[in-house]
Amino acid sequence: MVRRTVEAQPVTDNEELEISLQNIVDRVEDELLVIDREYRVIFANSSARDKFQKGIESPMGKPCYKVLYGRDKPCTAPLWECPLTKVLESGRTITVVHPERVPGAGTYQKITAYPLRDNLGNIKSVVELRRDVTAARELEDQLLRQHHELLALSRVSAALSGLWDLDGILRVALNSVLEIMNGDIGGILLFDERTQTLSYRVHQGLSTRYAKGINVKIGEGVAGRVAQTGKSLLLEDISADRRTANPDLISTEGLKAFISVPLRAKDKFLGVLNVASKIATSIYGKRHAPSELDW
Repeated sequence: MVRRTVEAQPVTDNEELEISLQNIVDRVEDELLVIDREYRVIFANSSARDKFQKGIESPMGKPCYKVLYGRDKPCTAPLWECPLTKVLESGRTITVVHPERVPGAGTYQKITAYPLRDNLGNIKSVVELRRDVTAARELEDQLLRQHHELLALSRVSAALSGLWDLDGILRVALNSVLEIMNGDIGGILLFDERTQTLSYRVHQGLSTRYAKGINVKIGEGVAGRVAQTGKSLLLEDISADRRTANPDLISTEGLKAFISVPLRAKDKFLGVLNVASKIATSIYGKRHAPSELDW
């Protein structure tokens, strides 16, 4: 058997494969930027170029804060800390997560920045690798909320097993609700069947004067309306709502965003749970119109 030897053929000029750094990084899905010490963009891959502000023909040589965010000066606290500045100050690789606002939604960008040094070890520029981590951040927030809710329920269960007095049980329940809602103002009003009125039994973040001054009948004020209808009530600003029974007390207390929820045991009405904030519409962190909720 004759063994055939095949020799490698040299690549001709026409067959030469042209590969450049730009071609390589343009295939990277993450945004990649190189920014010099003067905040000027000196390199960007295609993913990064797609995010530059409209109306800018070429971002090269222009300030990063201008082409990325349309700002006239570098990003600073409290907006957020500039990754470039942090790398120049520390000389180390840093990673930050920045919230970004886009029309109709909010996103989160994970930015990893590391220094590029010259032969003498001096930092000449900074490489930024940017990745959209919105989905991961939302999942993390969801898991964290579920953890807090389970922890709060666990605390309630443990506390109830060792408590026999009503005030202690109600206080644990109120604290757990406030923890879940990330609030610090609230209270529980119990219904007195004899007088047919609602009054605070336990409260947190409210003055004693306010708590003692609230004594409402069914159908009267916000809590009385909730007791009458059996529906939760959410207000952007209770101080501006005409349904309040004690406007002077509410104004003095400085209450704004307000939610009132009926408390029941099977078919029996027990009272009302109130949660409030001194900042309008801040209970849920987003805007709601005054509404009745079927909870």
